[in-house]
Amino acid sequence: MFDSLGAPDIEAAPVPYRTFRPPLCGKEALVDAKKEDRRIQKTRKLLTEALLALVQEKGFEDLTVQDILDRANVGRSTFYTHFQGKEDLLLQGLDHLQGAMRDLQQQSRKTTGEAFGFRHFLFAHVQEQRGVFRAMIGRHSGLMIQRRFQQMLLELVREDLKVLFSGTVPEDLVQFIAGGMYGMMAGWMDGRAKPSPEEMSDRFHRFATALVGGCGP
Repeated sequence: MFDSLGAPDIEAAPVPYRTFRPPLCGKEALVDAKKEDRRIQKTRKLLTEALLALVQEKGFEDLTVQDILDRANVGRSTFYTHFQGKEDLLLQGLDHLQGAMRDLQQQSRKTTGEAFGFRHFLFAHVQEQRGVFRAMIGRHSGLMIQRRFQQMLLELVREDLKVLFSGTVPEDLVQFIAGGMYGMMAGWMDGRAKPSPEEMSDRFHRFATALVGGCGP
């Protein structure tokens, strides 16, 4: 924005008088920080919503950062203050998704002792963002995004199996269960039959627990 104005004439520009303002401290600093946090959260929300909408319209590969900025009405310098590129924006969104599922996973283990407690939220979220997930894990998605999503599932499954197996986890079992869940979601997105998220969650749980039980933790 300022680049189009050219370099300022330093000699001609008068130096304005500024009243000294002491640095913020205590409650003032806290309030100021909260306002800044809200601004950052609002900016991230605008960018994420623009990204998700454009992924469904154009596909992730054909999407540019400028497309996102135009849709979100956010400046380029603001974007690059928080993200390195469109991949980073999407990956950070997956990080938040994984954090939410990890919280549900831990809560489920504490309250019911049930493994894979994140599954209900994940299948419901996938249905809610069906168009986005089609673009992410279907035939039009980027390999980097698919790998990150698969890695997220691997880490979540591995955490549950560590508890079930008291720390010694067969890695091939982790790969099998996480890969099966990924395959179920991909088929769910592309198939004509559309079971509910609850049905998909129950199916996965039956398959996974039967497999774990057969391996004898």
